Amino acid sequence: EKNAPFIITQLPNCGERNDILYYPGWAAIRDAEQKAAYRNKNCGLAVTIDAGEWNDLHPENKEAVGTRCAYEALRLAYKHKVPVSPRVKKVLQTNDGVMIEMSDDVMCKGNEMPVIACVLCGAAGSQSLTRMTVQAVAHTKIIAALPPDEMGRGSKITEVMYAWCDSPVKTVLYDKTGTLPVGPFRMKV
Repeated sequence: EKNAPFIITQLPNCGERNDILYYPGWAAIRDAEQKAAYRNKNCGLAVTIDAGEWNDLHPENKEAVGTRCAYEALRLAYKHKVPVSPRVKKVLQTNDGVMIEMSDDVMCKGNEMPVIACVLCGAAGSQSLTRMTVQAVAHTKIIAALPPDEMGRGSKITEVMYAWCDSPVKTVLYDKTGTLPVGPFRMKV
């Protein structure tokens, strides 16, 4: 059927845990999966960035993957109100960093703050990748600041990234219930 629901299970984390990289392979594939899901109203996305294994693309935690796919199936096929993984609505540059607005309330799971990185474009056109300091995560907003040594240099933030690597070290952003992770993102500012 032309309008039948379709669910994409996003690639999980896989490989050695690492920090943000700029153009890793898995992140680009996850981004394409996300774009395909969000462009089609009959398509859902089950985010599994926290369900993978270091040595196997197929997660051992099948229950988490199955539950997330089931939520999407219930939402699409039966119009049930079920939890969804929050996604980025927009990113705004502030005086000292960025404010990221999410589609739904988010929280940090555990005692750590998420790793948010940005691409800085200098006056001469040079680009650099910089790790930001997350100052607050509240409701639908994430506030992140440039490191003190980058402030006041006249560089412009052009992109913001979260979990933008094959197997991120910290996937701590979740929906307000703490069960559905925020998917990796790379957004232009």
